[in-house]
Amino acid sequence: MTTLIEKIATGEAPPFVPLTVEQYVQMAEVGILPTTPRVELLDGLLVLKDRRDAEGDIMTEGPRHGLIGRRLFKYLDTQAEQVGCHARFQQPMAIPPYHAPEPDVFVVRGPDTDYAERLPGPADTVAAIEVSWSSLRTDRSTKLERYAAAGIPIYWIVDLVNERIEVYSDPIPAESRYGVRTVFDWKAALSLPLPGGGTIHVPLAEIFP
Repeated sequence: MTTLIEKIATGEAPPFVPLTVEQYVQMAEVGILPTTPRVELLDGLLVLKDRRDAEGDIMTEGPRHGLIGRRLFKYLDTQAEQVGCHARFQQPMAIPPYHAPEPDVFVVRGPDTDYAERLPGPADTVAAIEVSWSSLRTDRSTKLERYAAAGIPIYWIVDLVNERIEVYSDPIPAESRYGVRTVFDWKAALSLPLPGGGTIHVPLAEIFP
């Protein structure tokens, strides 16, 4: 049986009405959105957040995915706070009108109190990071394109499959892509440039077991 989504994609059915970021936030505020499993808003659709290890259950977060994400967040948050920024862990960002992705980690300008009444947006974001195993294909395509189109300056994919870090920079929003892609070894030392000329040095060997 052909699904309605498939029929919409081929033009056999009328288009759906996409949810906006504002509607998504309102749904979260009144408790309509599920907290387990997590969902994110992409192209106006609520999509399950894939945080599995390998081919595990999409309803749960893989232990390795969770470990790497938490350790990276803790390190970046500690370092970012020293230069007037902070890191966020598995929380949404607003890319109006139809996207509210939930990176595993992202670094934003200012203290967390700046976002007590709103979600951070592209202008606030220094870098977005996805920890990837089963989500690797999506993170290299759909997520990358949305982040680039929004002008997110830096995008990291922590590739758990091949144990390496893909660093994307110099976004070209009009083409929904990044101009530069660099791949680093799992145990490399990375640098994350910050607003105002600061830098966070990230010794991956100390973070990743």
